[in-house]
Amino acid sequence: MKTPIIALIVVLSVLLIWLPRKSVEAELVIAAPPEVVWTALTDTDGYAEWNPIFVNVMGVMQPGNELMLDMKLEDGRTTQVTVTVNAVQPYSSIQQSAGVPGILTAHHEWRLEPSQEGTLLVQRETYRGVGVLFYDPAYVELLYLEGLHNLRQRLTGA
Repeated sequence: MKTPIIALIVVLSVLLIWLPRKSVEAELVIAAPPEVVWTALTDTDGYAEWNPIFVNVMGVMQPGNELMLDMKLEDGRTTQVTVTVNAVQPYSSIQQSAGVPGILTAHHEWRLEPSQEGTLLVQRETYRGVGVLFYDPAYVELLYLEGLHNLRQRLTGA
């Protein structure tokens, strides 16, 4: 009798930890080549000039490095977040992650795709874990789009 109950508890625990998932995404075409957009994304000192959610970034955008981010919360306050740079493909993508597995993790991606008009820049973040049940990242998506517009303005004046 104990074995089925324990198995049920294990299955439910795994489902609560790994199934809850939410994602946000923003994309925008910037009339600049990927190399120019890439330079801005990897210039962590410049984030405060255009990024409304990661208002300060300290560290070097290289695989294995940790970055310290001052992240703007929905209520306007900021909190410091440590992210790990998981992968970097020059002029193509940056993969980062943060959080506590099972509780709330975030996988963040910058993706650059050449287009006839310049560069399609996509910013996507996927959240997983039990904390997703209590977290609404809708404001993050709005700030991501605002940041892309700010970056386009900074790089092209448009």
